[in-house]
Amino acid sequence: MSQSATTLGEHNIVIQIQGDGNSVVPNLPHLELTLYGARRQVRQDGGVERAADLVSAYSRSIPLVGRQEVLGDLKAWLANGQAASIQVLVGTAGRGKTRLALELCQAARADGWRAGFLTAGEIKRFRGQQNVASWGWNGPTLVAVDYVASHAESLHDWLVELADNGALSDPKTGQERPLRILLLERQADPRGGWWVSAFGRGGGDAQAVGRLLERPEPLVLPPLDGVEARREILTEMLARAGRQERPPAPGADADFDRRLADVSWGGEPLFLMMAGLAAAESGLAEALALAPDALAFALAARERERIGRIAKAHGVDGSLADHMAALATLCQGLEREAALAAIASEKQALHYGEAGGAPPTVYGALREALARDGSGLEPILPDIIGEAFLLSVWDGGDGRDGLAPVVRAAEEDHGAVAATVIRTCQDFAIRGYEAPLKWLEGLGEKAGHDLPSLIDLVDALPTQTIVLRELAARLTQTILDLLPSDGAAAQEDGVLSQKALTLTNLSNRLKNLGQRDAALAAANQAVAIQRELATARPDAFDLDLARSLNNLSNRLGEVGDVEPALDAIAESVAIQRRLQHELSAARGHLVMLPSLALGLNNLSNRLGELGRLEESLEAIEEAVDLYRKANAAEPQSHRPELANTLNTLSTRLEDLGRGAEALAILEEAVAIQRDLAAARPDAFRADLALYLNNLANRLQDPGAALAAIEEAVAIRRNLAAQRPEVYRPTLAQSLNNLSNRLADFDRGEDALGAAEESVAIYRALATEQPDVFRSNLAQALGTLANRLGSCANHEAALIAVEESVALHRRLAAAQPDQYNPHLALVLNNLSAVNQNLARPEAALEASAQALRSLSAHFLKRPKAYRSWMEVMAQNYVKRCEACDQAPDHDLLAPIAQVLEEMQS
Repeated sequence: MSQSATTLGEHNIVIQIQGDGNSVVPNLPHLELTLYGARRQVRQDGGVERAADLVSAYSRSIPLVGRQEVLGDLKAWLANGQAASIQVLVGTAGRGKTRLALELCQAARADGWRAGFLTAGEIKRFRGQQNVASWGWNGPTLVAVDYVASHAESLHDWLVELADNGALSDPKTGQERPLRILLLERQADPRGGWWVSAFGRGGGDAQAVGRLLERPEPLVLPPLDGVEARREILTEMLARAGRQERPPAPGADADFDRRLADVSWGGEPLFLMMAGLAAAESGLAEALALAPDALAFALAARERERIGRIAKAHGVDGSLADHMAALATLCQGLEREAALAAIASEKQALHYGEAGGAPPTVYGALREALARDGSGLEPILPDIIGEAFLLSVWDGGDGRDGLAPVVRAAEEDHGAVAATVIRTCQDFAIRGYEAPLKWLEGLGEKAGHDLPSLIDLVDALPTQTIVLRELAARLTQTILDLLPSDGAAAQEDGVLSQKALTLTNLSNRLKNLGQRDAALAAANQAVAIQRELATARPDAFDLDLARSLNNLSNRLGEVGDVEPALDAIAESVAIQRRLQHELSAARGHLVMLPSLALGLNNLSNRLGELGRLEESLEAIEEAVDLYRKANAAEPQSHRPELANTLNTLSTRLEDLGRGAEALAILEEAVAIQRDLAAARPDAFRADLALYLNNLANRLQDPGAALAAIEEAVAIRRNLAAQRPEVYRPTLAQSLNNLSNRLADFDRGEDALGAAEESVAIYRALATEQPDVFRSNLAQALGTLANRLGSCANHEAALIAVEESVALHRRLAAAQPDQYNPHLALVLNNLSAVNQNLARPEAALEASAQALRSLSAHFLKRPKAYRSWMEVMAQNYVKRCEACDQAPDHDLLAPIAQVLEEMQS
């Protein structure tokens, strides 16, 4: 008879199959879970509840607000009948991931499940046991893992073993003892980073683990939707703080309602809780005016004051106590012996000598300040308050910048320290704090010869944070340099596979920095290695080769090498078709679907760029069909992907002149995405804005087109306010489109304002990253020139269009295939501006240059450039007539011949 020993209460739960009886057999592998029962207590100092404890997820000091729908979805996941399933839940700082997981564990335990969190220490202990592959469970079990990026490699080994566990083949397991694993992290990219480390990139192990995933992408926890949930949290926190003030009732104060709806951090429960505490001191109006970092620093200051009082009572130097509290937070907690050793070593490093207090005395003070029942020193929580504490102690302008203690601490526990520093970068570097970036660079240098630590560090770096991109690229290159380059070790499959993966990651990092040629070189090297591996072991590496080819196709397309880009994606799709055929008999037709459909989408784009529009349409129609079949078999499973392919299909239909069909398809995409965004705004609003942006260009009704682009701008403005490093570029794009739509209504001043705002954003972005945003600035300047001309400000229009031409010339000189057509467009605009300024000779010269820039592209792909060429050729003839000059026969004749043939 199988048994599992379960400790009563909210502390550790032991999961183990061990024969008869209820005792834990030491030699059998067992897993201990916790619900952090000790952290549930809200501690007091002098009869006053600690502010940091009140806002901690673990204390659950107020009821869960606004998360009933997501909690219901997760409960349905528990009961879906599968033997084992993994769910990844992501959300930004303060979103409430940990609190939601705690509530799910509580609900599961009430239904008879063994449920709790797997701590970092327990992961190490569990993986260190003998015969871990034989671990089992004999009842419904829910395992939650927080900060999963820090444990990706260890989790991977366990998940591979789990995928081969005999219990998964038992048809009774799903009903009698289902296993659920909930992984929590701030961000996840299924194409790289910690996701690949945890679940694998390719081969049999990755496919086996992949089958355990509930979905091929993370579940995004959205921000709180609606003012009333925000009001409820503020009300609950004010009540918990013992204050009489309450937010105005709905509708009683329109200004308050507006401010509560518009505050950029209003969707994050943690910040609302912190604002509630701040409001208890200063009032609601002032609390809502605070930025997130100000809220965090206010509570961090309370922690410093509290720790200072305790240190003084113990005769401990306050600065030393602050320093050690910061160190404990940096290390995500310190057990007694580690804390005593750290106190002694830090005193020596900081030259305290005998001053400041003996290590046991300092530890006693810190225990009172930071410990809970039976534990060592705990970190200051929630994370963002602990991070603000680090910065207030080590970035306070007194010469203690934190770099040295960060590097020293990393020698003892690199993973925990790196995870804390990365989170601090995510929360504070984007707001202008430079210290976390210095710490991260120091960790990178320290890990320079420790390859596993360096790989873990780079995998955990977010992919979308601009301030981390350069560092991420440098560290990725360092990983590549550290991998064996000659000898037998360099030819091992594992080394070659890691090298190819690192090259692919480097390619993406360099692309994000605008270094297109270097990104292409890295992608080519990755494909060469993957091709070698796949030749020797196709069963293990064919899928990796297909993915590397897909990445290479993207890089080739970005430098304008469209035909080689097509060859690469065509080979990728062919490999995936074959794999799909081989696997379908054993596992069903959906096994390769997401990857194959994505490849078909990219294949369609490449064919479209080459003017092979019918073939392009055929590829994207197949991708749409695959996703429709997937959604029919598993309702709701691939709706985001379906919407994306419908958007591409709409573009292909428009290219073929099938405008009515293109509009109908795009409207379907918008409808799907609107439904998704209503349920999960944080995950799907960005794509909704993209489709609305495109819809504005498709709609024939000017009023409907304007409404669509105005909605897109509103969404992107809101997103840019929350995450400017990610969403400023898309806001600028939609503002450029809005300018065009406003011009349709002769709203010249409004159209000019939108164009000016777009140019201002792109100019700032191009200053930060010229290689990435120079082309966007050039396009936006062209739109601005048109708006200025419409407002009869032709002199200013000339300045704007000349700058646009100059930028386009630089771009076209480096990548003529990609940018010469766009250079032709702005030269045509320059011609018009010169004509408006009564400069006919200059207008003619610009028009002739436009024709020359577009001619080769038109003659090669006439269908793709017909509409552009018709306008430019007509303008050129008009400019010749205005100057009383005959058109250049050698230039115009081949163009005219092709146009005549197309009309016949």
